[in-house]
Amino acid sequence: MVREENVGYGDQMLRLVVSILLLLVFFADLLPGNYNLGVLLISAALMYTAVTRSCEPYTLIGFKTSDKTKPIPLEKAVEYLVGVAAFYMVVLLLKFYLL
Repeated sequence: MVREENVGYGDQMLRLVVSILLLLVFFADLLPGNYNLGVLLISAALMYTAVTRSCEPYTLIGFKTSDKTKPIPLEKAVEYLVGVAAFYMVVLLLKFYLL
């Protein structure tokens, strides 16, 4: 299975910046309880779509901000997902056990 690269450079950078800002909101505890966890999940989703340059909602509606259609092998997308998940697990460990 192959995923299509449909996130352009500008979109990718915006997703990365918003993801990092949401991480800062998570660490600063600006939102109560479950909202803080929701912010972390949204941040992870944005980070994943920025790293893989593939967005499923874009695929469903046929929208793309990328000017090229470079396929992404599913194995590579899974590797990225594992990497992003590991990063966010470290973030959670830092948040709840060290701070």
